[in-house]
Amino acid sequence: MFFAGIPPETLKKITELRKQQNKPTFEAYYHKRLMDEYGDYIKNPRFSFKHMMVMSHLYKTMRDKAQKEYGLLYIS
Repeated sequence: MFFAGIPPETLKKITELRKQQNKPTFEAYYHKRLMDEYGDYIKNPRFSFKHMMVMSHLYKTMRDKAQKEYGLLYIS
């Protein structure tokens, strides 16, 4: 076996370090999610009151949603 001489604690630590290296910052994750949501509104812009209200509230709503998702994916 390849890992016969390495203790399990060391393997666990190596795995944790690899996960931390691949983890994006919250701001990078947030901007990626925000652009995913804004995509539909940017492709088909409209000048209506409803559209403007959605755009104004989307920024804060997506920040809250991204914080929850980031906590579930990368912190826990």
